Amino acid sequence: MNTVRAAQEGGPHAVATKEVISMAKNGPKGGGRIGAVKNRTQFENPATGTYTKRNATTGQFMNNKADSNPFKGIRREK
Repeated sequence: MNTVRAAQEGGPHAVATKEVISMAKNGPKGGGRIGAVKNRTQFENPATGTYTKRNATTGQFMNNKADSNPFKGIRREK
């Protein structure tokens, strides 16, 4: 929803000006991220066969996948 502000400057015959403030919108369809997410990597856990996401700067484990498919858009460790 847009917020519209009307402001009058001057006497009774002054023209009102409108300033439109737009809200955040979804981008075009299919226009998502290009390339991998930065500062994150993933690797396959050999014990469980699932993928684990890791913060590349601190090395902290962030998340595990419930299924055996890799995370989308995250670089793989070698």
